[in-house]
Amino acid sequence: MKTHHPVRSMRKQRGLVAVIVTIALFSFMGIAALAVDINHALMNRTKLQNSVDSAALAAALVLDRSDFTSGTAASALAIASGAAKDALAQMATADGNAELDFVSAPVEVNITLANRADLTGGYDPAGDDHYVRVAVNNLSLNSFVMQIFGLNKQLSASAVAGPSAGGGSCNLVPMAVCEIDASDTDNSGFDYNSVYALKLATNTSDMGAGNFQLLNYDTDDKLSEQLAGSFQGCASVGNTVRSKPGNTVGPVGDGLNMRFGDKSNLEAADFPADSNTTEAELSDLYKNDHKDVNTITDVFEKIAEAETALANNINPKNNKELTDAEVAEYEAVLADYPLNSQEDLTLNYEQYQNTGNDRRRLAVPIIDCSADAYGDPSPTGASDYNVKSVGCFFLLQRAPTNSGDKQEIYGEYLEKCPTPNVPYNGVSNSLGTYRIVLYDDPFNKES
Repeated sequence: MKTHHPVRSMRKQRGLVAVIVTIALFSFMGIAALAVDINHALMNRTKLQNSVDSAALAAALVLDRSDFTSGTAASALAIASGAAKDALAQMATADGNAELDFVSAPVEVNITLANRADLTGGYDPAGDDHYVRVAVNNLSLNSFVMQIFGLNKQLSASAVAGPSAGGGSCNLVPMAVCEIDASDTDNSGFDYNSVYALKLATNTSDMGAGNFQLLNYDTDDKLSEQLAGSFQGCASVGNTVRSKPGNTVGPVGDGLNMRFGDKSNLEAADFPADSNTTEAELSDLYKNDHKDVNTITDVFEKIAEAETALANNINPKNNKELTDAEVAEYEAVLADYPLNSQEDLTLNYEQYQNTGNDRRRLAVPIIDCSADAYGDPSPTGASDYNVKSVGCFFLLQRAPTNSGDKQEIYGEYLEKCPTPNVPYNGVSNSLGTYRIVLYDDPFNKES
C-alpha cells in the first residue's frame, strides 16, 4: 500500500502561491511606478498649457499695440515671436517649472499670425485684427519608468489669442425678438438652450402690424448683406432700433444662408460659410413622444394654435367660448411641446461649438414690444423700439428663400451677449471697448 504525504503536497502549493504573489507584487509595483510617470506628465501638461496661454496673450497684446500700416508680415512675426518667447522664458523660471525647457532640442516653438480667429485667410499686418497662435511641440520631460521600455515622455500644447469684439454688443443681425419677462434682468425671460423664432413667417409679431421681426439699421448695406454679417455696429440698453416692415423672404434667405455656404448674389470671400453647416432637426426621440410633429415648424405651429385659441378665448372648431377643460387642454399643449435643444434636436450649440467658427452665432437685439420708444402701445409700420438687452442665438437651420415657404427662422438661446461677442464674419472687430482674450485653437481642440 502507498503512503500519502499531504503535508508535502501543501508545501508544494505554498511555494506556488509565493511565486504568484511575487509576480503580482512586481506587476503592481510596475503599474504604480508607471502611474508616477503619468501623473508627472499630467502635472507638467497643465503647466505647459498655462505657459503657451500666457505667451499667446503677450504676443497678441504687443501686436495690438503696434502700428503696422507700413510694416511687413515678417516684422510683425518677429515682434510676436520675441514677445511669446520672452513670456515662455519667464514662465520657465517660475517656481515649480524647472522642467519647462523651451530652448533645448528637440523642443519646437512655432508662432503663427492671422487676421481671423479661425486662422484662415492668411495675414495682413495692416489689418484691423491680429491673432497669434503659439504652439510648443516635443517638450521632453524626465522619465522614471518609461525609459526602461525605450519610451520618451514628450508634451505638446498650443493657444490662440487676439482681440475680443468691441463695444457693448456688436456685429448685430437686423432681426429682433420681444422681451418675454421684464423682471428677468439677466435673460429677459429667455431660457438657456431653448428654441425661439427669430423671424416670423406671418405678420403676427408684437412689434406691430406688417412686422416680421426684421430691423432697419439705416446703412448703405442691403438687408441681405447685413444678415450675412456686414453690420458691425453695437447696441446696448437705452439704444433704440427701428423695425423694418415686410417679409422680404428672398433677401433674408440670401443673407442668412451665406452662413451655410449657399450661393447668392453676395461674394463668398466677403461672407464665408461657417465651418459647420449641418442643420438641426427634431430628434427621433422627440418625434416618437410627439407623433403629430415632424419638423421644428410643426412644433411652433402647434404651440401657436394653442396660444391663439387661448388669446381669443374661442374654440377654433365650433366658434364657442372655451370651457375650463378646454383651457386646461390648450395650456397642456404649451407644456407638452417644449423644444429644449440639448435633448430634442439632432444638432445643438454644445455639439456645434467644437466644430464651428461661430458664423452661426447671432447677436439679436431684445426689445420692449409693449410700446414703441415714444410710448405708443399700438405702433404700425416702421417704429423705434427700446433695446432691453442683446441675446446670443445659435442659428439652427437655413432660411426659406421663397414666399411660398411659411417656415420661420429659429435660434437656440445661448446667453445674454456680453463683450466679447460674436465675430464679424469670423473676425472680431475692435469697435469700442475690447480686450485681448484666448480663443479655441481650430487645430487643437485640447487647447
